[in-house]
Amino acid sequence: MTTLFAYPTSAAFGRVLPKSKIYERTQPTTAVKGLFVRQIEQIVWQYKLAPETINVQGTTIVPEIQIFRITLKTGELKPEALRYIDQAIPFPLIFELHHEGNVKGIAAYKRPSAAAAAKSVISPYFATDWLPEDTPRHPLPVGFDLETL
Repeated sequence: MTTLFAYPTSAAFGRVLPKSKIYERTQPTTAVKGLFVRQIEQIVWQYKLAPETINVQGTTIVPEIQIFRITLKTGELKPEALRYIDQAIPFPLIFELHHEGNVKGIAAYKRPSAAAAAKSVISPYFATDWLPEDTPRHPLPVGFDLETL
């Protein structure tokens, strides 16, 4: 069973994240910029799960979690594009890809790099199947801190 989460309204952020901000932080290749142009319509920083928004303690490894809504031009988004977004944002990210009335959750485990303070180690991505956008959502699981969550 694939689960989509209902994020708390107190964590709603809802700000458009311009692609140029990602470019500034990562210096992507021309090929990756091309992926952004061909595949991504819009990126919205939808939710911010943090101690001040959901009253759950952050940790050194997971001080907050961001949820990004990515509206796609096509039903595909290459992992290289997600990886560049993940590299630009220092916090763990959960992506919700949207295309033609469907949604797909995708995320990778991310932790700070021991070798370079400003870098992250990012695992391969895990994804749900495509689901209708009106699929019922479930509350977040109970966790004592954001790392557990």
